[in-house]
Formats: sequence, structure tokens, C-alpha cells
Amino acid sequence: MENAAEALKLSAWVLIFVVALSICINAFSEARATMDTILEYNDREYNDTYVEEAETTQRIVGYESIIPTIYRAYKENYKVIFPDTDKYVLYKRTVNGSIQNINFIDLEKENIGNQTQAEDFIKGVLFRKNTIQFPNIKFEGQSLYETIKNNTYLEKLGEYYQDEVGDTEENSVPDANKTKKRVITYEEI
Repeated sequence: MENAAEALKLSAWVLIFVVALSICINAFSEARATMDTILEYNDREYNDTYVEEAETTQRIVGYESIIPTIYRAYKENYKVIFPDTDKYVLYKRTVNGSIQNINFIDLEKENIGNQTQAEDFIKGVLFRKNTIQFPNIKFEGQSLYETIKNNTYLEKLGEYYQDEVGDTEENSVPDANKTKKRVITYEEI
């Protein structure tokens, strides 16, 4: 009888272990599902099919939509343009001794090395605060944030393939190797 009591205790502990293991596996699968959902909904406003599905590629936005777009410019290969060249001088570039006022952000053209340098460059444009000095680039005047914070803008979306610009038939790039670039233009309303 004593062995039967020990066997019952042992089977009870095995049952408790199996239940605890099942609860842990369930909790980890729930955590994974939650993490996947959070990553999927990281930015619900923009996705790859935003331009193709919409009837129009325009909308009215404020600074709260513009600033995240500018921060994503390097990572997601965007070109952000402010067409009013008199009001929107994002930075000044020196080329062959002449100073050019730049009204767009295209970090591919600026040869930014990595994500950290890109973020520092964006901080220089938005807030005139940067810790890295960029050769031939100066952040002067009113910051972009101060300029856009009280205004509304018409956002226009477009896309092109970087490799098609300046292509001729002799040196054209196959479609599979082309790099898509999204162009976002903000016109003040």
C-alpha cells in the first residue's frame, strides 16, 4: 500500500509538471503573437500598397505626419521635397565654392554612411542640433520644425525607379534589379 501511495504522489507531480509546461508554452505563443502584431502595426498609415490602392495620392497633413516621414527617409529610401525654395531651406551645401540652398531630403545623394549618421543629419535639418559635422553641409537659419509646426500641407506621393533616371537602351537595368524610390512632396496650404 505504501508503494501505491508513492506512485500516486509521483503521478500527481508529473501531472502538475505537464500542466505547468502547457501553461508556459501557451504564454510564450501568446507573447510571440502579440509581438508579431506590434511589429506588423508599427506604422499603419503607410504600407507598400498605399499608392496603388488609393484613388488619389494626396492628403492634408500636419507636422505630426511630416516628421516621422522624414525620420524614415533613409531607412525606407524616401525623397522628401518642399517645393517653396524661398521659405524652405533645409540645409546649405557647398559645391565647388558655390553655396546651394537645398529644399529636399534625399540621403542617398548625401552619402550618409549609416543609420546613426542619418539620424544625426535629420536632427540637424529638423532642429538644427547635430553632433557630427558633415563635410560641405551647413545647417543655418530657422529649423524645419519651427517652420512647419503651425501649418498644414498637401502631401503628394509618387514613385520612380532610381536606376531608370538617365538610362539609355544600351545600359538599361533589368526590372528585377531596379530600386524603387518613393517621392513625397509637401506643399503648404
